[in-house]
Amino acid sequence: MSSFASQSIDTGAGRLVLIVGPSGSGKDTLISWLQQRLRSNPEVLFVKRTVTRKADATSEDHDSLSEQDFFEAEDRSVFSVTWSAHGLRYGLPASSLRHVNCGGIAIANGSRRALAEISAVYPNVVVVNLTVQPQVLRQRLLDRGRETPERIEQRLNDAGLPLITSLPVFELDNSGPIESAGEKLVEMLLQDRAAPERASNS
Repeated sequence: MSSFASQSIDTGAGRLVLIVGPSGSGKDTLISWLQQRLRSNPEVLFVKRTVTRKADATSEDHDSLSEQDFFEAEDRSVFSVTWSAHGLRYGLPASSLRHVNCGGIAIANGSRRALAEISAVYPNVVVVNLTVQPQVLRQRLLDRGRETPERIEQRLNDAGLPLITSLPVFELDNSGPIESAGEKLVEMLLQDRAAPERASNS
């Protein structure tokens, strides 16, 4: 699906937009593009995850903590929600939940494995599922040069698995230029926000 017209979602309320997709689908590139495109919009908050992994140039922009510091941060309620994946701990900051509860849009790099945990905390969650044509995805993974051919084939197989969730899902093809997918997502994010303003001026 590419529209929320038939979905049960309060589009005028605050929401958490989770961008998910297989490795090589361009999640970080899309988020960086959106940050530039929407940097002047106070309604939109870009959420930086905390991960028990050191930051480097090849991974997403995130805050890093040791496992011990992460657990201590959990005890201090620094995070709204946490989960485990790939042997690491992940957390979204409590400030993002406050932003959503105040009616804003929060955009985060999501995890398909954590949709249930996240949606149990946030009142209005939308999933943006990035898809990429198999031949394009294969070339992107080859160009990165991080993995063996066997691992790349496994990632391609995993990319073909369906996303199983009861949450509203916006399927977004990111096989082409980032601007193409980016503008489609901006339209989805903001189309309902302009409606109240138009109505008040009519």
